[in-house]
Amino acid sequence: MTTIDKHLTRDRKQRDSVREKSMQEQKSIIVAILESEDPQLVESLTDHQHALCLEYYAARLAIMDREHIIDVLCNSAPDLTTAIVSEGLAALDPMIRVVHKNVDLRKHLASMEAFLTDFIKTTKPKTQESSLKLNFLTVEDFLGLLQRNRHRLWTYLHDFCHGCPDLRDTWKGWMKDAINLFKRQSKIDSHEKTNAGNIESRLQHAFSKLTSDQRKSLLEKIDAHSEYLTRLEKLSKTRMQNIIDNVHGKSRADIEDISGPGIYASRWQALLDETLITPSGPNGPLRSGKDVKGIRAARKTDNQSNSDPSNTNMAILARGESTSPIPPPDVYVVTEALGLEFRRIVANISRDGLPEVNHRSR
Repeated sequence: MTTIDKHLTRDRKQRDSVREKSMQEQKSIIVAILESEDPQLVESLTDHQHALCLEYYAARLAIMDREHIIDVLCNSAPDLTTAIVSEGLAALDPMIRVVHKNVDLRKHLASMEAFLTDFIKTTKPKTQESSLKLNFLTVEDFLGLLQRNRHRLWTYLHDFCHGCPDLRDTWKGWMKDAINLFKRQSKIDSHEKTNAGNIESRLQHAFSKLTSDQRKSLLEKIDAHSEYLTRLEKLSKTRMQNIIDNVHGKSRADIEDISGPGIYASRWQALLDETLITPSGPNGPLRSGKDVKGIRAARKTDNQSNSDPSNTNMAILARGESTSPIPPPDVYVVTEALGLEFRRIVANISRDGLPEVNHRSR
């Protein structure tokens, strides 16, 4: 455990070197860490000890992630999070006071409580009365939740518009201006220089610096990825249409689809499935995210795992369902050839307009 803690305190270059060795030699990350410190530590390592070390390593990484998030949100200098919240509340404070003065919020707070109660009830897994089969949460369940409670929102909007006509007109004017702004931006001449166009031109320049063979190989992968995204978009629209048909009582195929519409969730799931995972034993081939999908967290006790009916991941896998039915193409050659340059482009554009910072050596 001490060796693992010591490894986690090293700089990123050293940790990446150990990880690269683990992948190249098809060894567990635990074995690679121990060998980097003292090869004799591996000789007496049992399978049970290796499994415990893997659980400890995963837990330490999770703790480090949380600590870094806390540092960014709470301990950064300057404290941007507090400043954003303070400025937001200061801007909304006059409006909140007007609403509090002119609208009876008691019944709306009761409506909010009723909505939250219904939300909790909806998200709890349910079993069929005739069997122990678990009913999965679907997009339709949440759509039904919104439909059952939409009258609460309408009641609040009615009271708000009736009691606060000035605020009503202010928000109405703001929304009209926002819509007009988006309309104007959508009509911008394609030759006019914008951030998006700037990225595209820089990527074209980076692409033009590749050899002809590289460009040909990359174009094939890019076209395949474009077709993949198009198919995902069509699938998303089909799922959305099924939901709309169900709302209006139209007949549709009796298929329980828990994934719902949206191409980003499918792409995110595909990235998780492709993520490389260290071998489960001291030595062996690398695994991928799809190989460990549904495996319970190491810090979850056996009693919780066996008694918790909400463990839908395992049940989904047992049914053979997939949240990303369309396999994505392998675009590693594209990210390998243009990934570094793309990160540089994004970093340069993100600094546009920011003041120069003089770094003083210590």
